[in-house]
Amino acid sequence: VASLRAREQALKLASSPGQELIELGWIASAATVLRDRARAAESLARAQTTLQRLRSGANWARFGDVWQANFSHASAKFVRTFGTLAEAETASRTCIASIRAHLGKEPDAADAAFVLLVECTHELIAALVRSGRIDDAAPIATEMRELARDYAVKQGRAAFAARMTPVIVRVAVERGRFAEARADIDFAIERLRAA
Repeated sequence: VASLRAREQALKLASSPGQELIELGWIASAATVLRDRARAAESLARAQTTLQRLRSGANWARFGDVWQANFSHASAKFVRTFGTLAEAETASRTCIASIRAHLGKEPDAADAAFVLLVECTHELIAALVRSGRIDDAAPIATEMRELARDYAVKQGRAAFAARMTPVIVRVAVERGRFAEARADIDFAIERLRAA
């Protein structure tokens, strides 16, 4: 709830449509987590309108992929909770493609871009697992495990890798790979203790 209030305050202070879009996306995500469907839907609708405005702006070529990824991430969370798993998969894949396009153009992009890549990958895996598509989720979980570990070690953010562990472990357990699941849990605990 405090995070939602903080994002609502940040939205009031947003100095550009790009910042407004990002804040609206985070508000929609937080409202989704809180199961406030009306607030999440309203924020997503406003974000979509803002995204449409941004498409015709001068900064679209530089930031368009990031803006699309932020919107798609919030949409994926929303539709995984209130819509269909197919919609969540589509939104997650759009987010991943958009943020990868941005990282391809700007490999030294800010941490937020990398975090968004992992978050969208998490959403995709969750949608695939919930729809029973474990074999489709497995290679994505393997890639996410490496992304999250590399990021956690390079940036000294142990909690980040730990946050991704549950969905990765669930895929391993669903596939009967208990030693792999245990190794992932042990790695997360080790990183948290080192923090």
